[in-house]
Amino acid sequence: SQSRFDSPRGVSVSSNGTVYVADTSNHLVRSIHCASGNVSTLAGSVKIAETNERGGPLEGCPSPCLAGVRGSLDGDLLSSRFSYPSDVAVAFGDNALFVTDYHNVRSIDLNRGQVTTIASISSAHEGERDGQGIEATFNMPDAVAATHDGTTFVADATSCRIRRLAPASIVATSATCMDSLSSLFRPSGCSSYNPPVDETGLASTSLSGNTFYNHLHRETFDV
Repeated sequence: SQSRFDSPRGVSVSSNGTVYVADTSNHLVRSIHCASGNVSTLAGSVKIAETNERGGPLEGCPSPCLAGVRGSLDGDLLSSRFSYPSDVAVAFGDNALFVTDYHNVRSIDLNRGQVTTIASISSAHEGERDGQGIEATFNMPDAVAATHDGTTFVADATSCRIRRLAPASIVATSATCMDSLSSLFRPSGCSSYNPPVDETGLASTSLSGNTFYNHLHRETFDV
């Protein structure tokens, strides 16, 4: 009853009953240990916040009153920064959390105590591009759910899409001598380059679906 939140939106519960909360307007991820009734800040940076926007005392917040610091920073749990995290999902047997965070999807490794941005690279620019990891862009994703193997589904709200994030163990398929680079890493329909040009600046050709292959411009000779 002594804890305080600011516009919490998303929750997820681990198998041991720990409740994780996206404390949206505080820019924090919080945890509630139901057995003890204790609320703590799991990830995100905090600062002393003794006054409201008008310079008056914060109502219902006993001193010392803390507030989250907005930002987009990976690293140790309490050094990291979030920007309006909207939802959380427990994954990998309670060992990780996925967080929808403005235009990004973040991961919290509960064993290592690390926050990592796993999809999209900029919280300042929205987009709708598919791709691997930092190549993808999102537009205000506000809900996330994860399966037991770490496959994650994201409601990319403003773009009106449901997106899927697959863990590396699924993306990295086995390679044989019969495989080509494009078949392993750029399957048809998965992603495209924008703008579609090769390393010499020439326009690339869409050879399969919406996938662009960047070929090196070179001459061949009979030997």
